[in-house]
Amino acid sequence: MEVNVLKFLEAPGPLVYLKVSAMEFNPPEFQCNIGIQHPFAGMPEYTGFTVKGVVLTNGSWDGFDDPDIVLSGPDELRLTNADGYTRWMNPSEFPYDGTMFNYIPGALGDPDGDAYAATLNPYKLFSDDLNNIYDNLDLDESKAAEFSGTKINWRKYKLDFGSSPYMIFQYAILASWAMPDVMPPDGIEDFPPGTVCSEPWRVESFELSNGLYFEDDEQGGELAMQVLVRDFENAGLDTVFLEAPGIFPRQEMSFVDQDGGHLAFELTVADIELTSGDPFEMLIVAVAPDGEGYDGRLPGEELATYMIHKVEVNDTGPQIPGWPFYDDFENYEYVWTAYGDDWWGKDDGYMDAKGGGECYEDEDGWSDYPGEENLNLSYVSTPPINVPESDKDLLVVINHKVDVDVPGGGSGANFAWDMCFARLDGEQIFPTGGLLYETGNHYPWTFDDIFCWTSQYPISESTFNLGTDYNGTTIHVEFVMDTYDYIDNCMPLNFGWMIDDVLVDFAE
Repeated sequence: MEVNVLKFLEAPGPLVYLKVSAMEFNPPEFQCNIGIQHPFAGMPEYTGFTVKGVVLTNGSWDGFDDPDIVLSGPDELRLTNADGYTRWMNPSEFPYDGTMFNYIPGALGDPDGDAYAATLNPYKLFSDDLNNIYDNLDLDESKAAEFSGTKINWRKYKLDFGSSPYMIFQYAILASWAMPDVMPPDGIEDFPPGTVCSEPWRVESFELSNGLYFEDDEQGGELAMQVLVRDFENAGLDTVFLEAPGIFPRQEMSFVDQDGGHLAFELTVADIELTSGDPFEMLIVAVAPDGEGYDGRLPGEELATYMIHKVEVNDTGPQIPGWPFYDDFENYEYVWTAYGDDWWGKDDGYMDAKGGGECYEDEDGWSDYPGEENLNLSYVSTPPINVPESDKDLLVVINHKVDVDVPGGGSGANFAWDMCFARLDGEQIFPTGGLLYETGNHYPWTFDDIFCWTSQYPISESTFNLGTDYNGTTIHVEFVMDTYDYIDNCMPLNFGWMIDDVLVDFAE
């Protein structure tokens, strides 16, 4: 079931389970950290999953394929770092009835919030392994975004109140839950299927190319989009649509790739009717295969996770695609190689060289440290990148650095032995320009100018010329890091490889 746990978080009593800190107000913008504490500590049977802190808004942006969809427009209240948009618990479709299955007036919110028109509202995802400072959703997916009773989970909210002279909003706290099959439960495997939310938990959008232009009332061009969807259950049945009222109608995207619960969809949108050179927004609709429609509360309505994507329009045209045809990475300012949980451990042979004391790994991913696996391997991967046909050499350019004291890692690492390298579809690739891999010592494949021992180095650029072998194919570029922390004895919590930008295009 999907419930509004605000009923329990704001129950009368001495304990406060909903917390606010680090408030900064710079009108019309406001940001703060929101903390949620599980109200049933020590009761694992009430572990929640895919918990969402929803900002309920009033809004006037409509005209979508589904006439019931309304959300706040660009000049109305927005959560500018939203993890997604949801229909759950909006006050007009889930009116207050005193139960946890509908809208509940929040004690800190607008008393008149039950009159809000928006049926889609933004949210932040809360789980035990997300950090409140960074706007990313890197988590251990095997735990299905669990929210246990062991700690307070925090996320940062960045609100823009637009032209409103008031800070007016309401909120809901959603949790997915079912009674466990095993008591006491020891993780998601002890809960029945359907415990987590049915809709996708993450939706990301990327522009593969943008040829849109508007110049002297002349307009045209095409927009090629890629959307990545992550879903804990029934991922292979998800469908994705794009639409922008007044610009182009709802269109279904084509499925192109799947890796477990990760799916990729693409669509080139043509015949876009631009009326100006101003940016416009499109709505991404990632629909789950749920025939009941919000647990039967909205019969016939598609259960989906939504996202907004802003599109810029060029002021000269027509546009000729140029460098680069791929220029993005996870939509964050920086992306650390993931560390911990399912990212760690045994890989496929690109491991530490011998000589790392008790912390080196052999080719099977195991160390000589007594009976323990050396869990210090981490990596991140780009989304699938479609490479056009060409007789030119394919280039991958990365901007990157290594640093200690990564997000959530604490402090105390004075030296890090780092081995960083890049792979393409599982095969190691070597730089051909910029900062190269180290040579001349027995720790291979690092970009470190200081020969393995380092505290940090500044953002640097490396180029990989891949020739023509991958032209006309779909590629994934992976960034791998293997580390040794001198202070922490094999526990690599205090350093990481930071990927700033990834560019992919053909050589001139």
